Amino acid sequence: DTCDGLDSSVSRLIAMLSGQVTGGEKRLHLPTGTFQGTGSSQTWSQSGSQRPMELPYHDWSWHVHGYGISLRVDQAGWEFGASPVRAQRWPFDVDTFQVRVQTDRLVPAAFVQRCPHADGWSYVLDYSDDRNENDVPDELATIAAGFSNRNAYYVGNARLAKLNIQAAQICALASGTRLEGGACQWSCIDLPDVEDEDLPACDTCDGLD
Repeated sequence: DTCDGLDSSVSRLIAMLSGQVTGGEKRLHLPTGTFQGTGSSQTWSQSGSQRPMELPYHDWSWHVHGYGISLRVDQAGWEFGASPVRAQRWPFDVDTFQVRVQTDRLVPAAFVQRCPHADGWSYVLDYSDDRNENDVPDELATIAAGFSNRNAYYVGNARLAKLNIQAAQICALASGTRLEGGACQWSCIDLPDVEDEDLPACDTCDGLD
């Protein structure tokens, strides 16, 4: 069980979004997420009950219905983004997933930022998916312990449990599409502080209360 010590529902949810979902098939209703500038008409999540995030979804860690944005950590190559069968519907390749919170700086030295981090936020997770590499570990226990490489990192459940998180957001980004000033095309939405009964099973999340 990799979530021991995570004492808030938002911490447990962040751990699950890192790929540590082990069952339950729960639906999370997120705010509407839109991208920037010329991408403002493109959404990757929508408020209401029609297009929720499902954790887990079949063999995937999670999936946003209606848009195909998904995470699957048990394979190499494609791990995050619009599912290959739906990628042609997108005007850009969403290849980066971030979770940012308001706390101390957390970026490990090994990680190379593909999409620069915004001021005022600390990033507990940044998965910048290289389609030709296995960026995110396949084993949930490895994710829970924390990991880092050039393309992805997660701070780990033990460090997450110690953070005093005032606010949290999840972000989908397209590193191959740049805005004025050089920032990646991006969309960030608030992460709700849900009750535990609204969350799926996470054998590694005990203690994230």
